[in-house]
Amino acid sequence: MRKYLSILLLIFSFSQINAQTNLTEAVDFEVTDLEGNQIHLFDLLDNQGKYVLIDFYFTTCVPCQGAVPKVSEAYEYFGCGEFDIEFIAMDFGNTDEQCHEFDEEFGVAYPSVSGVEGGGTAVCEAYGIPVYPTFVLIAPDHSILEQNIWPIPNAESLIETLEGYGISQNYCALEADFIAYNNDICSENYMLFHDRSLGEVSTYEWTFEGGYPPTSNEQNPMIYFPDPGNFDVSLTISNDDEETTFSQEELARVHNCMGEEEISSLEIKVSPNPSNGLFQIHCPNQENYSIKIIDLKGAIIHQYTSSDEFYSLNLTHLDKGIYLLHVSTNQYLKQQKIIIK
Repeated sequence: MRKYLSILLLIFSFSQINAQTNLTEAVDFEVTDLEGNQIHLFDLLDNQGKYVLIDFYFTTCVPCQGAVPKVSEAYEYFGCGEFDIEFIAMDFGNTDEQCHEFDEEFGVAYPSVSGVEGGGTAVCEAYGIPVYPTFVLIAPDHSILEQNIWPIPNAESLIETLEGYGISQNYCALEADFIAYNNDICSENYMLFHDRSLGEVSTYEWTFEGGYPPTSNEQNPMIYFPDPGNFDVSLTISNDDEETTFSQEELARVHNCMGEEEISSLEIKVSPNPSNGLFQIHCPNQENYSIKIIDLKGAIIHQYTSSDEFYSLNLTHLDKGIYLLHVSTNQYLKQQKIIIK
Protein backbone atom coordinates (compact mmCIF):
# COMPACT_ATOMS: atom_id res chain seq x y z
CA MET A 1 0.00 0.00 0.00
CA ARG A 2 2.81 2.43 0.90
CA LYS A 3 4.58 1.71 -2.39
CA TYR A 4 1.32 2.27 -4.29
CA LEU A 5 0.75 5.56 -2.46
CA SER A 6 4.32 6.69 -3.27
CA ILE A 7 3.79 6.00 -6.97
CA LEU A 8 0.53 7.93 -6.97
CA LEU A 9 2.12 10.88 -5.18
CA LEU A 10 5.01 10.92 -7.62
CA ILE A 11 2.76 10.83 -10.68
CA PHE A 12 0.57 13.52 -9.17
CA SER A 13 3.62 15.68 -8.49
CA PHE A 14 4.47 15.81 -12.20
CA SER A 15 0.95 16.72 -13.24
CA GLN A 16 0.36 19.32 -10.51
CA ILE A 17 3.77 21.02 -10.44
CA ASN A 18 2.38 24.35 -9.18
CA ALA A 19 0.34 22.87 -6.33
CA GLN A 20 1.28 24.09 -2.84
CA THR A 21 0.17 24.46 0.74
CA ASN A 22 -2.90 26.67 1.12
CA LEU A 23 -1.72 28.03 4.45
CA THR A 24 -0.65 31.65 4.82
CA GLU A 25 0.27 31.37 8.51
CA ALA A 26 2.62 28.81 10.00
CA VAL A 27 1.33 25.91 12.07
CA ASP A 28 3.56 25.14 15.05
CA PHE A 29 5.25 21.75 15.39
CA GLU A 30 7.86 19.99 17.46
CA VAL A 31 9.77 17.16 15.79
CA THR A 32 12.97 15.14 16.26
CA ASP A 33 15.63 15.06 13.56
CA LEU A 34 17.76 12.05 12.63
CA GLU A 35 20.50 13.15 15.03
CA GLY A 36 18.07 13.14 17.95
CA ASN A 37 17.75 16.95 18.16
CA GLN A 38 14.38 18.50 19.03
CA ILE A 39 13.19 21.11 16.53
CA HIS A 40 10.44 23.48 17.71
CA LEU A 41 9.23 25.75 14.91
CA PHE A 42 7.96 28.65 17.01
CA ASP A 43 11.18 28.64 19.02
CA LEU A 44 13.11 29.17 15.78
CA LEU A 45 10.72 31.96 14.74
CA ASP A 46 10.00 33.74 18.04
CA ASN A 47 13.12 33.23 20.15
CA GLN A 48 15.79 32.99 17.47
CA GLY A 49 14.20 35.29 14.88
CA LYS A 50 14.97 32.94 12.01
CA TYR A 51 13.37 32.30 8.68
CA VAL A 52 12.62 28.62 8.13
CA LEU A 53 12.70 26.80 4.78
CA ILE A 54 10.91 23.43 4.90
CA ASP A 55 11.67 20.86 2.22
CA PHE A 56 8.66 18.51 2.20
CA TYR A 57 9.66 15.21 0.53
CA PHE A 58 9.52 11.42 0.58
CA THR A 59 12.43 9.12 -0.12
CA THR A 60 11.32 7.52 -3.42
CA CYS A 61 10.29 10.85 -4.98
CA VAL A 62 12.63 11.38 -7.95
CA PRO A 63 12.21 15.19 -8.15
CA CYS A 64 12.91 15.33 -4.39
CA GLN A 65 16.15 13.44 -4.95
CA GLY A 66 17.21 15.78 -7.74
CA ALA A 67 16.55 18.89 -5.65
CA VAL A 68 18.72 17.86 -2.67
CA PRO A 69 22.15 18.98 -3.99
CA LYS A 70 20.75 22.42 -4.88
CA VAL A 71 19.13 22.90 -1.48
CA SER A 72 22.24 21.66 0.31
CA GLU A 73 24.35 24.19 -1.58
CA ALA A 74 21.99 27.00 -0.55
CA TYR A 75 22.05 25.72 3.04
CA GLU A 76 25.83 26.07 3.11
CA TYR A 77 25.70 29.46 1.35
CA PHE A 78 23.52 30.90 4.14
CA GLY A 79 25.66 29.57 6.99
CA CYS A 80 24.37 26.05 7.74
CA GLY A 81 21.46 27.14 9.95
CA GLU A 82 23.57 29.22 12.33
CA PHE A 83 22.42 32.65 11.15
CA ASP A 84 19.30 34.08 9.43
CA ILE A 85 17.63 30.91 8.17
CA GLU A 86 17.18 27.27 9.14
CA PHE A 87 16.53 24.52 6.59
CA ILE A 88 14.53 21.38 7.48
CA ALA A 89 13.91 18.27 5.39
CA MET A 90 10.43 17.03 6.39
CA ASP A 91 9.69 13.49 5.25
CA PHE A 92 6.31 11.91 4.60
CA GLY A 93 5.82 8.27 5.54
CA ASN A 94 9.36 6.91 5.91
CA THR A 95 11.36 5.57 8.85
CA ASP A 96 14.59 6.88 10.37
CA GLU A 97 16.52 4.12 8.63
CA GLN A 98 15.04 4.92 5.22
CA CYS A 99 15.73 8.63 5.67
CA HIS A 100 19.30 7.94 6.78
CA GLU A 101 19.83 5.97 3.57
CA PHE A 102 18.27 8.78 1.53
CA ASP A 103 20.45 11.43 3.19
CA GLU A 104 23.63 9.44 2.59
CA GLU A 105 22.86 8.60 -1.02
CA PHE A 106 21.77 12.09 -2.10
CA GLY A 107 23.86 14.23 0.25
CA VAL A 108 21.31 15.98 2.48
CA ALA A 109 23.38 18.50 4.46
CA TYR A 110 20.55 20.13 6.45
CA PRO A 111 18.56 18.73 9.42
CA SER A 112 16.31 15.86 8.39
CA VAL A 113 13.13 14.59 10.04
CA SER A 114 11.66 11.17 9.25
CA GLY A 115 7.94 10.74 8.74
CA VAL A 116 7.53 7.93 11.27
CA GLU A 117 9.82 8.28 14.31
CA GLY A 118 10.59 11.96 13.76
CA GLY A 119 7.00 13.15 13.33
CA GLY A 120 7.35 14.46 9.79
CA THR A 121 4.23 12.81 8.40
CA ALA A 122 2.01 14.70 10.85
CA VAL A 123 3.63 18.00 9.83
CA CYS A 124 3.10 17.23 6.13
CA GLU A 125 -0.57 16.59 6.87
CA ALA A 126 -0.90 19.72 9.04
CA TYR A 127 0.43 21.83 6.17
CA GLY A 128 -1.81 20.07 3.64
CA ILE A 129 1.03 19.19 1.31
CA PRO A 130 -0.54 17.76 -1.87
CA VAL A 131 2.61 17.08 -3.94
CA TYR A 132 6.30 16.46 -3.39
CA PRO A 133 8.67 18.16 -3.28
CA THR A 134 7.13 21.33 -1.86
CA PHE A 135 9.36 24.09 -0.48
CA VAL A 136 7.75 26.46 2.03
CA LEU A 137 9.43 29.61 3.38
CA ILE A 138 8.23 30.91 6.77
CA ALA A 139 9.10 34.37 8.15
CA PRO A 140 9.87 35.14 11.82
CA ASP A 141 6.38 36.74 12.12
CA HIS A 142 4.84 33.30 11.27
CA SER A 143 3.68 34.37 7.79
CA ILE A 144 4.28 31.98 4.93
CA LEU A 145 6.18 34.01 2.36
CA GLU A 146 6.52 31.27 -0.25
CA GLN A 147 3.95 28.51 -0.44
CA ASN A 148 6.06 26.54 -2.91
CA ILE A 149 9.45 27.51 -4.32
CA TRP A 150 9.45 25.23 -7.34
CA PRO A 151 10.96 24.36 -9.72
CA ILE A 152 14.53 24.86 -8.48
CA PRO A 153 16.68 24.69 -11.65
CA ASN A 154 19.88 25.38 -9.71
CA ALA A 155 21.14 26.55 -6.31
CA GLU A 156 21.57 30.09 -7.59
CA SER A 157 17.84 30.46 -8.27
CA LEU A 158 16.97 29.35 -4.72
CA ILE A 159 19.64 31.63 -3.25
CA GLU A 160 18.31 34.58 -5.25
CA THR A 161 14.76 33.94 -4.00
CA LEU A 162 15.87 33.84 -0.37
CA GLU A 163 18.12 36.89 -0.71
CA GLY A 164 15.06 38.75 -1.98
CA TYR A 165 13.71 38.60 1.58
CA GLY A 166 16.86 40.11 3.04
CA ILE A 167 18.44 36.80 4.08
CA SER A 168 22.20 37.28 3.93
CA GLN A 169 25.08 35.03 2.97
CA ASN A 170 27.13 33.68 5.87
CA TYR A 171 29.83 31.10 6.34
CA CYS A 172 29.51 27.69 7.97
CA ALA A 173 31.81 26.61 10.72
CA LEU A 174 34.16 23.89 9.53
CA GLU A 175 32.64 20.42 9.81
CA ALA A 176 34.49 17.45 8.35
CA ASP A 177 32.38 14.69 6.82
CA PHE A 178 32.76 12.05 4.12
CA ILE A 179 31.37 8.78 2.78
CA ALA A 180 32.82 5.83 0.87
CA TYR A 181 30.70 4.76 -2.08
CA ASN A 182 32.13 1.26 -2.48
CA ASN A 183 33.37 0.48 1.03
CA ASP A 184 32.87 -3.31 0.81
CA ILE A 185 35.43 -4.59 -1.70
CA CYS A 186 37.83 -7.39 -2.55
CA SER A 187 41.52 -7.00 -1.72
CA GLU A 188 43.77 -5.59 -4.45
CA ASN A 189 41.00 -3.19 -5.42
CA TYR A 190 40.17 0.49 -5.11
CA MET A 191 37.79 2.40 -2.86
CA LEU A 192 36.40 5.85 -3.70
CA PHE A 193 35.94 8.42 -0.91
CA HIS A 194 33.75 11.50 -1.29
CA ASP A 195 34.10 14.64 0.80
CA ARG A 196 30.90 16.12 2.27
CA SER A 197 32.50 18.67 4.57
CA LEU A 198 30.95 22.05 5.30
CA GLY A 199 32.64 25.43 5.54
CA GLU A 200 35.47 27.16 3.70
CA VAL A 201 38.03 24.36 3.35
CA SER A 202 41.64 25.18 2.40
CA THR A 203 43.34 21.83 2.97
CA TYR A 204 42.36 18.15 3.12
CA GLU A 205 44.42 15.60 5.04
CA TRP A 206 43.20 12.01 4.71
CA THR A 207 44.65 8.96 6.44
CA PHE A 208 43.82 5.41 5.36
CA GLU A 209 44.71 2.46 7.56
CA GLY A 210 45.72 -0.41 5.27
CA GLY A 211 45.43 1.76 2.15
CA TYR A 212 47.84 2.91 -0.53
CA PRO A 213 48.73 5.66 -0.55
CA PRO A 214 48.20 5.82 3.23
CA THR A 215 47.56 9.59 3.08
CA SER A 216 46.07 11.98 0.55
CA ASN A 217 45.48 15.71 0.10
CA GLU A 218 42.86 15.28 -2.64
CA GLN A 219 39.28 16.25 -1.95
CA ASN A 220 37.85 12.97 -3.30
CA PRO A 221 40.62 10.35 -3.33
CA MET A 222 40.59 6.82 -4.70
CA ILE A 223 42.65 4.45 -2.53
CA TYR A 224 44.07 0.99 -3.24
CA PHE A 225 43.67 -1.69 -0.55
CA PRO A 226 46.05 -4.64 -1.15
CA ASP A 227 45.16 -6.79 1.87
CA PRO A 228 41.93 -7.95 3.57
CA GLY A 229 40.77 -6.42 6.84
CA ASN A 230 38.57 -3.72 8.34
CA PHE A 231 40.34 -0.36 8.29
CA ASP A 232 39.83 3.08 9.85
CA VAL A 233 39.60 6.23 7.73
CA SER A 234 40.09 9.79 8.92
CA LEU A 235 39.76 13.25 7.34
CA THR A 236 41.13 16.50 8.77
CA ILE A 237 40.12 19.77 7.10
CA SER A 238 41.42 23.22 7.86
CA ASN A 239 41.56 26.86 6.82
CA ASP A 240 43.41 29.89 8.20
CA ASP A 241 41.22 30.01 11.31
CA GLU A 242 40.27 26.49 12.33
CA GLU A 243 40.77 22.75 11.92
CA THR A 244 38.49 19.78 12.49
CA THR A 245 38.70 16.00 12.10
CA PHE A 246 36.16 13.28 11.33
CA SER A 247 37.01 9.57 11.64
CA GLN A 248 35.11 6.37 10.90
CA GLU A 249 36.34 3.16 12.47
CA GLU A 250 36.48 0.03 10.28
CA LEU A 251 34.79 1.88 7.43
CA ALA A 252 36.88 0.20 4.74
CA ARG A 253 35.86 -3.46 4.63
CA VAL A 254 38.25 -5.43 2.43
CA HIS A 255 37.76 -9.15 1.76
CA ASN A 256 39.82 -12.01 0.39
CA CYS A 257 37.79 -12.90 -2.68
CA MET A 258 40.12 -15.42 -4.31
CA GLY A 259 38.04 -18.38 -5.46
CA GLU A 260 34.97 -16.16 -5.95
CA GLU A 261 36.50 -13.68 -8.38
CA GLU A 262 40.13 -13.37 -9.40
CA ILE A 263 41.37 -9.83 -8.99
CA SER A 264 44.34 -8.91 -11.16
CA SER A 265 46.30 -5.95 -12.37
CA LEU A 266 44.50 -6.07 -15.71
CA GLU A 267 46.59 -3.94 -18.02
CA ILE A 268 44.57 -0.99 -19.23
CA LYS A 269 45.55 2.55 -20.06
CA VAL A 270 43.25 5.56 -20.15
CA SER A 271 44.29 8.76 -21.88
CA PRO A 272 44.10 11.62 -21.51
CA ASN A 273 43.11 11.66 -17.85
CA PRO A 274 41.88 14.21 -16.80
CA SER A 275 40.17 15.18 -20.04
CA ASN A 276 37.26 17.24 -21.33
CA GLY A 277 35.18 14.05 -21.48
CA LEU A 278 36.84 12.28 -24.42
CA PHE A 279 38.89 9.28 -23.28
CA GLN A 280 40.62 6.44 -25.09
CA ILE A 281 40.81 3.08 -23.32
CA HIS A 282 43.62 0.73 -24.33
CA CYS A 283 42.97 -2.88 -23.27
CA PRO A 284 45.49 -5.20 -24.96
CA ASN A 285 45.43 -8.99 -25.15
CA GLN A 286 41.74 -9.33 -24.24
CA GLU A 287 39.14 -10.88 -26.53
CA ASN A 288 36.15 -9.39 -24.69
CA TYR A 289 35.83 -6.91 -21.86
CA SER A 290 33.04 -4.94 -20.20
CA ILE A 291 33.25 -1.22 -19.43
CA LYS A 292 31.16 0.55 -16.81
CA ILE A 293 31.26 4.20 -15.74
CA ILE A 294 29.95 4.78 -12.21
CA ASP A 295 29.22 8.18 -10.69
CA LEU A 296 29.82 9.28 -7.11
CA LYS A 297 26.35 8.11 -6.10
CA GLY A 298 27.13 4.57 -7.25
CA ALA A 299 24.88 4.74 -10.33
CA ILE A 300 26.02 3.08 -13.58
CA ILE A 301 25.81 5.84 -16.20
CA HIS A 302 27.55 4.11 -19.09
CA GLN A 303 27.95 0.42 -19.94
CA TYR A 304 29.45 -1.23 -23.03
CA THR A 305 31.06 -4.51 -24.09
CA SER A 306 33.94 -4.43 -26.55
CA SER A 307 36.59 -6.68 -28.09
CA ASP A 308 38.62 -3.86 -29.62
CA GLU A 309 42.09 -3.11 -28.30
CA PHE A 310 41.22 0.62 -28.33
CA TYR A 311 37.84 1.97 -27.22
CA SER A 312 36.82 5.63 -27.57
CA LEU A 313 34.73 6.79 -24.61
CA ASN A 314 32.68 9.98 -25.04
CA LEU A 315 31.46 11.42 -21.72
CA THR A 316 31.22 15.07 -22.78
CA HIS A 317 27.53 15.11 -21.84
CA LEU A 318 28.36 14.53 -18.16
CA ASP A 319 29.09 17.15 -15.50
CA LYS A 320 32.67 17.91 -14.56
CA GLY A 321 33.93 15.77 -11.71
CA ILE A 322 35.23 12.37 -10.66
CA TYR A 323 33.92 9.04 -11.98
CA LEU A 324 34.87 5.39 -11.49
CA LEU A 325 35.97 3.37 -14.53
CA HIS A 326 35.25 -0.34 -14.08
CA VAL A 327 36.77 -2.73 -16.67
CA SER A 328 36.23 -6.48 -16.30
CA THR A 329 36.75 -9.72 -18.20
CA ASN A 330 35.75 -13.27 -17.36
CA GLN A 331 38.78 -13.51 -15.06
CA TYR A 332 39.96 -10.04 -14.17
CA LEU A 333 38.71 -6.77 -12.73
CA LYS A 334 40.28 -3.30 -12.82
CA GLN A 335 38.96 -0.03 -11.41
CA GLN A 336 40.43 3.46 -11.59
CA LYS A 337 39.40 7.07 -11.23
CA ILE A 338 38.77 9.25 -14.28
CA ILE A 339 38.25 13.01 -14.15
CA ILE A 340 36.23 15.26 -16.44
CA LYS A 341 37.57 18.79 -16.18
